[in-house]
Amino acid sequence: MSKKNTNIITPAGIAKWCHVSVPNTKHVAEGEYSVDLALEGEDAEKLKALLDEAAEQAKQDALKNNPKEKGLILKAEVTTGYTAEIDGETGEPTGRTLFRFKNKAKGMKKDKTPFEVTIGIFDAKGKPMKGVKVGFGSKMKVSFEIVPFWSKGLKKVGVSLRLKAVQILDLKQYGGGDASSYGFGEEEGYEYDESQFSDESRDESTDTDAVDDNDGDY
Repeated sequence: MSKKNTNIITPAGIAKWCHVSVPNTKHVAEGEYSVDLALEGEDAEKLKALLDEAAEQAKQDALKNNPKEKGLILKAEVTTGYTAEIDGETGEPTGRTLFRFKNKAKGMKKDKTPFEVTIGIFDAKGKPMKGVKVGFGSKMKVSFEIVPFWSKGLKKVGVSLRLKAVQILDLKQYGGGDASSYGFGEEEGYEYDESQFSDESRDESTDTDAVDDNDGDY
């Protein structure tokens, strides 16, 4: 598809562990944007092949540029930016592949000047989306860069996938999903009627409860 520092667009996949609207500060104090994108079939295989090639090239470049560290590089773990998705209940592979994209929310450049990052979020027509909390289960495409690296300290060589932007094809909002986003379908039974729960009705119910409480032997 492409090479280093060129934006690559993934096929459409399903988002997991999605932090593209607001950075996650749980593990990185400065904040980190990230999304795990689940792909399967030919879409997954083509992207895996591209990343495998890029990771091998990163290893060869590391060997060429760091001849004194050849032994360490050859023993280092090769990272490709993807893993097999494992079912949380059965512990078995689901058949899908998870591609991990991430980007620091802020930091310092090599010249010591600070920088901040925001992730572009666009709808299916290419229109910027603001004020949305993109959540688990959203269908999207991801724009990213391949970043080769060699880390002597971590004993890893390969590539990371730098998150740049996402295009939302089907939005599932974080913290405000519909029933289907929690796994519920339509069933026979009670049907909510908002008119039965007006502010006036709730006020009357509260007043009645207050009188009942005062009638007790306390």
